Amino acid sequence: MSLIHKALKKAEGGDRELNPNDPPEEQFVGKKLGLKEQFTPRTTVLLVVAILCLAFTIYKKFHRPSTGFGPAPVTQIQPLPEVQTQAQAQAMTGVPQVQIDLPYEQLVEEGRKYYATGKYDEALTSFLAALAKNQSDSQLLNDIGLIYKKKNNFAQAEIYYKKALGVKPNYAECLNNLGVLKGAMGDPLEGSIYLKKAIALNSSYADAYFNLAVLNDNQGNFLEAIVNYKLFLQYTDSSDAALLNKVKERVEDLSE
Repeated sequence: MSLIHKALKKAEGGDRELNPNDPPEEQFVGKKLGLKEQFTPRTTVLLVVAILCLAFTIYKKFHRPSTGFGPAPVTQIQPLPEVQTQAQAQAMTGVPQVQIDLPYEQLVEEGRKYYATGKYDEALTSFLAALAKNQSDSQLLNDIGLIYKKKNNFAQAEIYYKKALGVKPNYAECLNNLGVLKGAMGDPLEGSIYLKKAIALNSSYADAYFNLAVLNDNQGNFLEAIVNYKLFLQYTDSSDAALLNKVKERVEDLSE
């Protein structure tokens, strides 16, 4: 065999002389079948990169990123502390507690005692507890209206005065109170109507005459004011000397 022929055989790997000292060499089996080697280093790198890209895509699709703040806090509703005794309730609120589990008559009596001493919140609590037991007591409804008037809650005062009149339409004292309230609410005309109704029911009703005189005076109806001030002085049993003297002086001033 010529040297050229041997060189070609050697390049094709068909006539390689083996040296027993050479390390063993891994051969691609497909070569014997006439196939080309597929898993070259470059192919392997590309395959690894493709697998990594696929894994990253799946990770991005199914992984929900964290905000970094941890799980959202859950607000727990704290139970209100139990009030074991009336004394504990008073200590917690700073407001004297009113005993409301009393008979109706006692609640009304307690409410009027509170009212007389200027404890309007306590009086209102007692009266409302009594009202829950009896909603047809016109005097109680009137008293609740008085408390709301004292607390400058005119809207509620009017509601309860009218509830009282709904139970007892000819309730002169309530008509008087409603007349005064309407005057304070800036409606002296309607106030005068209620006061005149009260006087019609009780012609010697001194307080109604006085309140009507004040409305007349404020509206500039001085002649009517003089008449009603005088009727007040005629029927009143008040021992308030300062008030009586002031009314007399006002009558003298308006009469000049």
